[in-house]
Amino acid sequence: MSHFHGNGKHSAYFEGWYFKQTGEDGTAAFIPAFHINADGRKWASLQVITQQTVFDVEYSAQEFHAAQSRFLVELGMCRFSRAGCRLEIKSGEHKVTGILNFEEIKKPKYDIMGPFALVPFMECRHKVISLHHRVEGQLLIDGKKYRFQQGLGYIEGDRGKSFPRGYCWTQCYFTGGSIMLSVAEIPFAGRRFIGCVGFIYLNGKEHRLATYLGVKLHKVTKEEIRLSQGNIQMTVRLIEEDSKPLKAPRQGSMDRIIHESLTCTVFYEVRKNGKTLLELYSQNAGFEWDM
Repeated sequence: MSHFHGNGKHSAYFEGWYFKQTGEDGTAAFIPAFHINADGRKWASLQVITQQTVFDVEYSAQEFHAAQSRFLVELGMCRFSRAGCRLEIKSGEHKVTGILNFEEIKKPKYDIMGPFALVPFMECRHKVISLHHRVEGQLLIDGKKYRFQQGLGYIEGDRGKSFPRGYCWTQCYFTGGSIMLSVAEIPFAGRRFIGCVGFIYLNGKEHRLATYLGVKLHKVTKEEIRLSQGNIQMTVRLIEEDSKPLKAPRQGSMDRIIHESLTCTVFYEVRKNGKTLLELYSQNAGFEWDM
């Protein structure tokens, strides 16, 4: 299995990874990425997101390395893998240093895209690398210390030409579990349809939600998403957002602006056979809406 798919690409391509972690001093996320624009220019970037700030650093293609045989991404002096990450950034007024170790990684049962992982020419492919893991270590971001002792973490990735034209995404972890749900407009065979992938990881068990498993979307608005799949019903309600602008890929270039709430207030309810599996009011959820 190849862990990096950018080798051999020459135009309109991106591949990026999203590392989010929460400790006693707050939440920080990192998005290392590789890009090729429509003219064939290659470069890399790293976006840093906290509850206080968002900034990005550009790297040359020569400063980027991604392993084929295992999940390992390097940008300059920064290193990201399933085992943890090392940060060493100094760019303008911004400075980030620190080391994080990841333990007790919970991998998905199989590719989050299911059979769509085998379909060629898709605009964007989503990947979940860790449903939930423990984070240990310390970061210093622009003078603010972030300590992680029994912290929580999550890792996912995307690759293709562009982010979906319209989509929403939410992610939340908590002690012993996590949730991710993405609903997007998918171009396929000359048409477009609304597709859904996600999971509920609870008590050591992954409950997969997806269009390819028969999920039904009953309501999709920014304020509320309701869906069902077999005997499972799920409701997501955005209570209060705190969004910040991020760069996102369009034809390989990072010239699209989206808005992500790294930590905001979201209510999740999951029921199975009429019984409540999870009822969670989280003030540490991630949320994006661009539909």
